[in-house]
Amino acid sequence: MFRRTFAARAAALSLGAALVLPTTGLVAGTAGASVRPNGCLVSADVKDSVAWADVVFRGKVQSTTREKRRFVYLVHVDHVWKRDSVLPDTARVQSPTPNVSGCSLGRLEAGDDMVFLARAKGSLFESDLSRGTAPSGTDLVNDIEGELGPGTSRNGSGTAPTAELTKVETVAPRAVSRLTAPGAALVLLGLLGLVGIGFAKRR
Repeated sequence: MFRRTFAARAAALSLGAALVLPTTGLVAGTAGASVRPNGCLVSADVKDSVAWADVVFRGKVQSTTREKRRFVYLVHVDHVWKRDSVLPDTARVQSPTPNVSGCSLGRLEAGDDMVFLARAKGSLFESDLSRGTAPSGTDLVNDIEGELGPGTSRNGSGTAPTAELTKVETVAPRAVSRLTAPGAALVLLGLLGLVGIGFAKRR
């Protein structure tokens, strides 16, 4: 499933990267891997890929820059499947260099929704095509959730806990007359007692 998912979604990225970076041609395939047209050897084992990654998350690309032969992506994180605690709301993801394998993500466009399987590199994260990073799609998300569960949404939905309101039964206050009646009765009894004592003394 993961191999088919990636093949459908990564082809455009692979070919796009080939236009801006040199490639080495076709690479012989190995067990559990597939070869993209630009020569990138891609892991087809989702379990192996998520185990390799320090973080697995989905995000929207905000910008792409080129820094010393690397593409660096500013990504707004909206859903995390692995290591939520180490991911800021906006993550910086870079492509590896030198890119002799042809596996760079290339120049991503602002607004692209991507699923990243990446490793921590200082204050950044590093990712490429070889471990399954690809445009977000239902099949890819299902594959990842099959290994890591539903994950945590950064948009206030998903598995984030929600507060529940409990209805509190209201009781109407007792009338003032009902509240004061017992006290008035005690006062009356006290007065009657005093009158009785005085009457007895006169006799």
